Amino acid sequence: ILIKAIAKAHQIYPEITLDIYGQGSEAQLLRKVIEELDAESYIKLRGHSNTIEAEFLNYDAFITGSFSEGFGLTYIEALNANLPIVTFRARFGAMESVKDGINGVAKDFSRVATNFNVNSLTDGILELLEMDTETLLKYIRPSVHEFQDSVIANQWKEFVNEL
Repeated sequence: ILIKAIAKAHQIYPEITLDIYGQGSEAQLLRKVIEELDAESYIKLRGHSNTIEAEFLNYDAFITGSFSEGFGLTYIEALNANLPIVTFRARFGAMESVKDGINGVAKDFSRVATNFNVNSLTDGILELLEMDTETLLKYIRPSVHEFQDSVIANQWKEFVNEL
């Protein structure tokens, strides 16, 4: 879904690129889709990274086609790196951290209609590209303040002291 959405957005904004991090059993399928779309020049599979926080510094946004993320730690990491997010309005993960129009774009999805999802994610990417970047960047990091290590550490400290 994500690869197809990027390919569609690339037709309108040819400067768009996508680097996909991670590894797994879907790598061959992803390569095949990239090749079928003739997108090898702007969509790359980067594999696993032990330094993803450092990698985030090379990018302008975090885009995911996931329908569900347990807690959504990847969202928190991306927002802490001041990256706006484009994702689906999923019940778990995204809805806890992505505030549509404030720190990214959250779009509707369907569990059965792939074309709907590709179009929805493409719309989200295009929406992000048309947003006022300066205003968006001003609100990203504060939007995840409650999830920052120092805040959580203080909450634990208060909890332990109350025992």
